[in-house]
Amino acid sequence: MKLYKRVIYRLAKKDTPLGVTERIRQAFITSDIVPHDIKFFVSDSQQGVSGIDRLLKQNPKLSSYRYSVGTSEGFEQRLTNLPARWDGANSDGVTNSLGMEDAIEIVGGIPRRYPLNRLTFIFDNLPILRRYPKASIEDPIPFVAKGDVRYQRLFSPSVTGWSDYPSPCIRLQSDWWISGRNNFLDAIVELGDLADGLPPLELNELERQFLSSIGDIYHERVFAVPSNKEEAAAVYENIIAGERIVQSCYDDDANLIGVDYPYPLEPLKIGDHVSEPLSVKKAITTHFKKRGFIYNTKYSNGGVYTITKITKNHHLVRLTFELGKFSADVSCVGGIEGPLWKHNFKLPAAHTNMEPYRVTRQIDMDHQIGNIAAAYNIIEKPIIETIDDLHGIGPSWLTFL
Repeated sequence: MKLYKRVIYRLAKKDTPLGVTERIRQAFITSDIVPHDIKFFVSDSQQGVSGIDRLLKQNPKLSSYRYSVGTSEGFEQRLTNLPARWDGANSDGVTNSLGMEDAIEIVGGIPRRYPLNRLTFIFDNLPILRRYPKASIEDPIPFVAKGDVRYQRLFSPSVTGWSDYPSPCIRLQSDWWISGRNNFLDAIVELGDLADGLPPLELNELERQFLSSIGDIYHERVFAVPSNKEEAAAVYENIIAGERIVQSCYDDDANLIGVDYPYPLEPLKIGDHVSEPLSVKKAITTHFKKRGFIYNTKYSNGGVYTITKITKNHHLVRLTFELGKFSADVSCVGGIEGPLWKHNFKLPAAHTNMEPYRVTRQIDMDHQIGNIAAAYNIIEKPIIETIDDLHGIGPSWLTFL
């Protein structure tokens, strides 16, 4: 089992993507680092002015990274050098590194000159964040085995900063969200392999000095990936068993079996509007504090509300509530996870597919969250407790939160 530490930064409203990238560049200069592997992903808005067209007019050489994908609303234009194994990979196989000056030019134009929808920079394979530079730097098992259908569920790298990425790197994300930019910054430190003994889990002096020069460190936690194919195969067997457990709790229409919802909900209609201030957090706390959950500010921002708790076998249960972009309707996705696996499940607020629901008053919000709590009651034993026992006791040193 290979161990990594994820370091999450606290960003203030005044921290622009350009300002953060400038701090990263200065940290490289101070530590005599020349970034040689800058991965990036940029997508255009499907409405209004094209930020990518403007960017390519200013910097035509970036056109080699351009491609388009079909969506439910038409076509989305993208620029990226992500390799084939990634979600959002460049369809033409263009993977050469982005230059630092090009990165500065891109973020310097956000949001007005280049009104881009999504942006992610990954300053990858940084030697200063790799504890054992002489050790193998081959891709982790989930990447190596990407072509093997048995291992595809273990890890699929994503452009979103909310995913664990087993590589010594710094990641900056800036996405459009409702009325502004949602910015996110983290770093990954490669700690070592459990085969060589439990490595020090705290940042050493050099790592902390380097990372602290970039910004205010908000949170740190350890995560893991398989060390070899044998370990990955053993994890895979339990993943499949866990997936079957989750699937057995839903019918063919994705309705949760056996739940008795206490509150009737109605679908949102044209002309419905929010008539009073609404508190999602208050409704969540009211229904889930008594079920052992705590509100987790580290994973809550920009219309996303997260609650967590630890199981008896030291695994994490995480419920993520997301507020609709154009309505007060809230959806909920749950998950239980250990060091090498994760099982997701949905907690619907009603049987019928009527989303989005009419939520115009606080009592509507309370009722919707109350129904989600009733759904959780139904899955707690057959999903949470059963999967918790399936994977056995987790390592006590693992810091989920």
